[in-house]
Amino acid sequence: MLVYREIKSNPPPEISKMTFPPYRGFLRKLGATREFYALTVLKDKIPIGLLLASFANGEAELLSVYVKPSFRNDGIASALLNIFEKEAAGNNCRKLKASFTSSMPGFAATKRLFEKCGWGKPEKRMKLIHFSRESLYREMVENPRYAKYKKALLPKGFELVKWHELPSEKIAEVKSRHNRPGGWKDEDSPFREPDKLEKLNSFAILRDSDVVGWFITHRINPDTIRYTQIYNAPVAKSLRGVILQTFIHAFCLHAMRGPEKGCVIIYEWNTPLMKVFEKLMEKLTDSCSESYGIEKDLI
Repeated sequence: MLVYREIKSNPPPEISKMTFPPYRGFLRKLGATREFYALTVLKDKIPIGLLLASFANGEAELLSVYVKPSFRNDGIASALLNIFEKEAAGNNCRKLKASFTSSMPGFAATKRLFEKCGWGKPEKRMKLIHFSRESLYREMVENPRYAKYKKALLPKGFELVKWHELPSEKIAEVKSRHNRPGGWKDEDSPFREPDKLEKLNSFAILRDSDVVGWFITHRINPDTIRYTQIYNAPVAKSLRGVILQTFIHAFCLHAMRGPEKGCVIIYEWNTPLMKVFEKLMEKLTDSCSESYGIEKDLI
């Protein structure tokens, strides 16, 4: 007999292994806040599946769903998802959302699961470019093209300051521009995942001492830096040359002192950045994957 049960706090280690490593810390927060929701399924009192989600601002985000291989294709994942949808509705959520990548082992099965449960059509959100520090170091040192870029200077008046060294008054000034005319939107935020901010190569871009952009990276795993956020303020217009130099500087630091892997996020709408990467990463890329977003309206 299968039993579906919400996890209130302190899940055992065998349950924690049923979600991605970056999400396991969320399980430790269960009970202390309603931000996270976890649902397990038991077979003869033994956990065989887990759904993990978060609630915020009237939306519920599915973070992961897992069923042990020997119990798949029996409708368990669909049942977990249906219970989660009812819980989200009970928490006054208006929308469900989730994301998944083409590189995940269960990519095709995940698409079928959402289709079966009445979610919308998956939309391609971003490309993820994966590379190794070894290939990065080889290109930085051996490719004469990079030697030329490394010698180039930032335009007059521009400088890079490591984000974690930015004075508090500059941080306050950046925050004050959030959702203001000419300011940055939620999707541009440099303040996401502060506990994962990579100090090695996250930068504020300054022009005449004013913060006009940022380049934010995160340590998503002990061996991986994710290049997460590149932004320039509308008032600064195009910073393509500055962004290119910032990438080169960040790559050099990663090649010399960073972890073994890297991953760059490029959003589908960011055509200019895609062109920069076609120029920069022709020989750096080890593999590429695509990330999809999917939603379902509850009201």
